Amino acid sequence: MTNLFSQADILTAGSDGTGVLLVPKSAFDPDSVVTPSRVAAYRTSPSARQGLGHVEETAARRLERLGLQEVATSDLVAQPTVPLSETQGVFARFTSLGLTAAYFRDERRIAAARGALQDDFEVVTNFSLALPTRLRAPGARLMHATSMPVGTGWPTASGIDTAHRQNVRGAGVLVGVLDTGIDADHQQFHARTIPFRYVSFDPNNPASPPRDVRGFDLDGHGTHVCGIIAGSTVGVAPEAELMVASVIESETARTSLIRVVYGLNWLLQEFTAPANAIKPAVVNLSLGFPSTGVLNVPLKEYRTRLRAMEAVLNLLIQANVLPIVAIGNDGPGRFGYPGGFRNALGVGAVDHNGIIAPFSGSRTSPRTRKPDIYGYGVGIYSSLERDMANQSFYGPLDGTSMAAPFVAGIAALYLSRSRMSASALRTALLANAQTVKTGRRSALIARYV
Repeated sequence: MTNLFSQADILTAGSDGTGVLLVPKSAFDPDSVVTPSRVAAYRTSPSARQGLGHVEETAARRLERLGLQEVATSDLVAQPTVPLSETQGVFARFTSLGLTAAYFRDERRIAAARGALQDDFEVVTNFSLALPTRLRAPGARLMHATSMPVGTGWPTASGIDTAHRQNVRGAGVLVGVLDTGIDADHQQFHARTIPFRYVSFDPNNPASPPRDVRGFDLDGHGTHVCGIIAGSTVGVAPEAELMVASVIESETARTSLIRVVYGLNWLLQEFTAPANAIKPAVVNLSLGFPSTGVLNVPLKEYRTRLRAMEAVLNLLIQANVLPIVAIGNDGPGRFGYPGGFRNALGVGAVDHNGIIAPFSGSRTSPRTRKPDIYGYGVGIYSSLERDMANQSFYGPLDGTSMAAPFVAGIAALYLSRSRMSASALRTALLANAQTVKTGRRSALIARYV
């Protein structure tokens, strides 16, 4: 297959701000029963599927009039009809979410796009997201599989041992993970086939398209998260079906809005596959964006970014998928988005004694009380990437990044016992949580009962 463009022709969504996400304004209403998301209709009301897709079709036609050319989201190596050097940019549809990403060669075209699209769409400039502040348990050390220490399991109060004795282990439940990846050949996962999508730093780049491969993880964070959720011996819900998108760079622990949306769109496509469409699902997100503004970003733009992220989460809720999100590791009085949004289940961290971790983010105000729930996130032993000798390793990590997958695993246990909507699942998690007084505050710690 001959490329019609050279490396110099490739458009990027880098620091020049030429990448934007088009979000239908209808998506900003969390209570709307009308959604542009095909997967939402598929997973909740098959009869509602007809007539969907007109929103992204509207965006496509208007972008074409602005001189942009469409590329495929499935592989992003679909050949353009003319060299990219002769276009004003490219765009790709996220049909599972009803969203569109566009990349402009000239920033001046963005202003024209805003004018052409502003009645129906919010045009959001691409921006960075990151893992919560990195933490490692004091004295942490890697351990070979044969030397896992006694007493590193889950507290009795978590109800996990009870669930497993009752043969409630997460079977038939989909758990999507957006993170640094997964070492699929670690002994916790090697016996399974785990759908995996690598989303490159610039997924618009036809030279480095997203691709489906055997899961890998150059960082270990995602492997640790996945082990907590569904590791064969260390996981909360060992029979849950993992689906993992690698969207976070191991070198920088950073990602971007459009990269996350690519990952979520892929997850929802997987959730909608014939073999999966009737299975309940949750998504774990251990990434975020600060709640206190960003240096050199005007307040209006910052608020637009927040609205865009909240709209994406609303689409997940409409698709009957509960987003379970780390609240951040910046301590009391500070938290991150998307965990801070109303429809996200924001997760803080406690230790095995039920004491809120000093690093765990929180915020209490007349309009905001976060986190919604806590999970165990201090000294959590789980899987880490293998070494060069192909040995599987384990180690302890601290963070709300560990607490969120614990809660996702508990959610999978409930869903495997009794199917329920995303809103009912949220209610069940909160209603059945263990209440622990910690100083002047009380913590709702997720558990299985």
